[in-house]
Amino acid sequence: MKKRAGLYIRVSTEEQVDNYSIPEQKRRLEAYCQSHDWAVAEEYIDGGFSGAKLDRPAMQKMINDTKAGNLDVVVSLKLDRLSRSQKDTLHLIEDVFLPHHVDYVSVNESFDTGTSFGRAMVGILSVFAQLEREQILERMHTGMEARAKAGFHHGSRAPFGYTLDKGILTIQPEKAAVVREIFELYLRGNGFSSIAHTMEDKYPGMKAWSYPYAIEYILENPVYAGKIRFNDEDINGTHQPIVSLEVFEQVQLLMQSRTRFKGRQTHYLLTGIIWCADCGGRCGVRSTRCNGIQYSYYACTPNQKKKGNRGKKKCKTKNWPTKKLDALIIDEIKKLAFNRDYFDTITDESSANGNAIVQLESAIADCDKQLNNLMDLYALDKLPMETLTQKINTLYAEKKSLEDKLCQYNKPKPQSYDDYKEIFESVNRVFESNDIQKKKALVRSLIKRVEIGSEDVSIIFTFQNG
Repeated sequence: MKKRAGLYIRVSTEEQVDNYSIPEQKRRLEAYCQSHDWAVAEEYIDGGFSGAKLDRPAMQKMINDTKAGNLDVVVSLKLDRLSRSQKDTLHLIEDVFLPHHVDYVSVNESFDTGTSFGRAMVGILSVFAQLEREQILERMHTGMEARAKAGFHHGSRAPFGYTLDKGILTIQPEKAAVVREIFELYLRGNGFSSIAHTMEDKYPGMKAWSYPYAIEYILENPVYAGKIRFNDEDINGTHQPIVSLEVFEQVQLLMQSRTRFKGRQTHYLLTGIIWCADCGGRCGVRSTRCNGIQYSYYACTPNQKKKGNRGKKKCKTKNWPTKKLDALIIDEIKKLAFNRDYFDTITDESSANGNAIVQLESAIADCDKQLNNLMDLYALDKLPMETLTQKINTLYAEKKSLEDKLCQYNKPKPQSYDDYKEIFESVNRVFESNDIQKKKALVRSLIKRVEIGSEDVSIIFTFQNG
């Protein structure tokens, strides 16, 4: 029994050159089917349609006939007659033709999914389809970035307190008053949970207070100060702010100075942020008494309740007396607070990865450009398939390696001495007080992590890229 062939013919305009005119395509496809002893079951002709999308009359009829079992093979002159989108071409082959046992043949490119080589070509198409999807995402991201930089909201939902219409935020007076009240309550010393309970009691009809995190999200969102946040950058928005920028910044400083996850309170300054430089484990406090005097040390102390740590002993890292290490950290903070040049030196060191990031991004962009050039050469039949496959695989491997390296860097958010001015002004007052919780809060607002080794101490500040 002869194979039933469906001939797919497409031109974008009737004035195309003879090689791609409807009569010429039809003649060459019929000759190809005759040479293979296939019966032409149907001719699907889309005249004057672009190949960018699949919503073409003849294309849809061919898809329906394929699913109905009326065809055994679909034939077109070139892949781009079927679709100019690699993603759509792959969809037709993998999701329409192959599941219904229909082969696809491209005459000019010797592409036949009925052969092992043709099926291997599907893999090449998937590479191009992936590239196309990435390019679409990049274009979407570029569009979002342009809108954000113009000051327009780029999300699909309006933040609490606003309505959204065509990317423009408008204040809802009743809910905006609630937002202002949340900021005021936090500045008065209330925590997230306390504010959430207050809001739930006062405004029971509003379903925004299920979790304290909802309060935290509002307090951290710069949209309420008239800003749009995009890629960790705050841009002046086109909308009206609900709270002043001064109030918003006061809240951010207060949030930095508070310990969000307190756990069991201790009177030791560095518990919770101190780690062992040798084994990477968390450090705790060990105490001993000698001649009636109690001595305490920061030491590597594996959590015996944690899976895999039962019976595990501390490593041989030197124990540091708590008073000695606390004094060292306090001296470092005072040096930071009262020596602006020292602060600038540390921030300069923390942003030293900037040049490496720029170079990696440039190299990735160059890979994308080369992949685009390969696609152009492929479309013009100027690149052998073996060479194309090899070059694509090489470029994708190179691009992935570059992206992996880029992921190892975190773009630092530029911060200046003035951003910490209020904290620095309170250093002497806090450290001279007897309030250990205030001291711990101040330390945590400036220090992310302390690592102790046998010989030295490493400090990672909150404004560092580490």
